[in-house]
Amino acid sequence: MKITFEVSPSDKLKLASIPGNWGLSITCTAGEIQPTLDLYRKLGGKHTPHVSAALVEDKTHAKSLAMHFDKGVFLIGGDHKPRGPFDRAAKLIPYFQHGQAIGVAGYPEGHPSYPYEMLGDEILLEKQALGATYVATQMCFDPQAIIDWAKRIQDKGVTLPIYCGVAPPLSVIKLTQFALRCGVNTSLNFLEKMAIQDAVKLIRRYDPRPLMETVYDHVDGFHIFTFNAIRTTSQWVAETAWLKTLIE
Repeated sequence: MKITFEVSPSDKLKLASIPGNWGLSITCTAGEIQPTLDLYRKLGGKHTPHVSAALVEDKTHAKSLAMHFDKGVFLIGGDHKPRGPFDRAAKLIPYFQHGQAIGVAGYPEGHPSYPYEMLGDEILLEKQALGATYVATQMCFDPQAIIDWAKRIQDKGVTLPIYCGVAPPLSVIKLTQFALRCGVNTSLNFLEKMAIQDAVKLIRRYDPRPLMETVYDHVDGFHIFTFNAIRTTSQWVAETAWLKTLIE
């Protein structure tokens, strides 16, 4: 069972506060790849950087990134207008095949670019055939959505390890704001129902453990979004014996 923690390049990110035994995934934000590369280097070049296909300018740029990120990479399409010939993550996979791992995104709750779920399944199969080695999902709150999606893609022939995207232990209000940005509609509905059932939960800290325990036997790992709330996330890990054991 693999556990990774997602962090984002930011001047406010305190590197010294990040536990040394965490495996990190470094996002590609603010429409630029350079901050990701800078943070990757500061962290010793041993974690997994994200590369947005839309931000890769040409084949030379792709080859240069592949040389820098030779231990593994997570490829996404990106929400920006493509700066070069790479409008999809799948087109970048061949450039990184010499690396140790190639992660791609999975969407249990769909994606705005995929007008129907079958298209998303077909694209994932394509990425698998090109050399992807695992799939990490978008942030989800509905365990049944994850279980159903995992079964569906596996029935279609996807054999990639699945790492379930998990929200951090922040307040439901904050998580709703992040979910709005990510476009996870089913999870927004799930959070809304949670709020209706108990308004007090809006200000309480969300606990990801029930979801993780429900989907545990259906996935191969967890990808924990921290939103750079390192102290809160690390305290929560310390309180979760089975998770702490997996990380150690």
